[in-house]
Amino acid sequence: MSGAHRPNSRLRHLLREAGWTGQALAREVNALGAESGLVLRYQRPSVAQWLNGTRPRNPVPQLVAEAFSRRLGRPVSVTDAGWAAGDEGGRSMVCPQPPDSPSDLIDLARGALQEGTEPLTLYSTAALRECLHEAAYRNLSPPRVPPKTRRVGKAEIGGARAMLGLFSELDRIHGGGHIRAPLASYLATTIAPWLQSQSGPSVREELLTAASQLAYLCAFAHFDEGRQGTSQRYYRTALSLASEAGSEKEMSLTLRGLSVQAYCLGHFSEAKSLADAAIDRAGTEPPAYRLAALVGQQAVATAAVGSRRDALAQLIRAEGILGRTPDTVSPVGAYHHASLAHQQAEVRAALGDTPGALAALRTSVRIRPPDERRSRALVLNRLAELQLRLGHVEAACATWQLFLGEYPSLRSHRSDAAIASMRSLVRPYSGNHAVTALLTKAGTLSTGLPSH
Repeated sequence: MSGAHRPNSRLRHLLREAGWTGQALAREVNALGAESGLVLRYQRPSVAQWLNGTRPRNPVPQLVAEAFSRRLGRPVSVTDAGWAAGDEGGRSMVCPQPPDSPSDLIDLARGALQEGTEPLTLYSTAALRECLHEAAYRNLSPPRVPPKTRRVGKAEIGGARAMLGLFSELDRIHGGGHIRAPLASYLATTIAPWLQSQSGPSVREELLTAASQLAYLCAFAHFDEGRQGTSQRYYRTALSLASEAGSEKEMSLTLRGLSVQAYCLGHFSEAKSLADAAIDRAGTEPPAYRLAALVGQQAVATAAVGSRRDALAQLIRAEGILGRTPDTVSPVGAYHHASLAHQQAEVRAALGDTPGALAALRTSVRIRPPDERRSRALVLNRLAELQLRLGHVEAACATWQLFLGEYPSLRSHRSDAAIASMRSLVRPYSGNHAVTALLTKAGTLSTGLPSH
């Protein structure tokens, strides 16, 4: 840390306005750091030092500003928090900016190619509001004509689609950790130069659509790996590419992805707004499975904000849309009856119907396609958590044993976090033989993972 200066009256004023103690601010900063892949352990004494004039090393000032922005519902800058905006040492943190598609793909990939040296990217709720604005007011327009360089055609489109299928399959089976860096590299070294090349109008639109889908998948891989800020930047790039392609279908898919991410991070109001926007951008005749996915996510987000009647009505609508539609395989935005059952479970759980949520989760596990190992593992973990909540310790341990059976083939931060959470949840039952067996097996599979 830098040397102490005069007391930070601006920070003290923000604390009063937010109604936070120093410990509360430290807790929020730690949580925001976790969203960006940082492990921070600040406590009240650190905040007391900041109030006395000490500036924390980067990226903490940016995290403090974001914490107050979320709490107060308005933009708060590092300067507003009482610190100069310049770099005072430590890792810098990139705040999301409106994307310029080809150059942003290159910039984003640098971190994947130089692991550990890239700037951290802050997950920003303000950026979500910008996405909503872009979705509502950005007119879909013909693709821009790039300068005359090399020319791309149908062969490049075919190659991009083939790579999309390959990366999607690996993600489904093994998790985002297997594809995050190579997919980012492919976007930067191959797709971005193609986007800067010449092509006919129809090829250009197809290329932009494929690029949007690849950026969406890369965003999801970063989400799965717990790199939420970078994930958000890829989602914004996917949204920009879809808009330039004139594809409402891809825009709605990306808005849904942003909604899922916001929901999982606990930003329920933003998740609902994004889910509503996704449906508004769905177009006139979206495929039935895609519309069901959008409405199902809307139901999940609506339940999370406590609107019981609307959430149940939306869930019924999603069920009706999917109906007897055959399960559809898609490289991005895949949705089927197992996906719907998972959404049903989330809605039921949010509305306090734990038995209904358990039944829906069991259905989701039973009918899920065999190659969706990562999704199956996470659904099993959710099922075990709810079983334990009802006091069914042995049943929960049996379900977690099934989860551990899927775990070795996965590279997924969400799966790693599930093991850490499991250890914490079963600790009160440490004398139970089923718990002992579960922890023993988890220990053999997850050496080096943090325990809570």
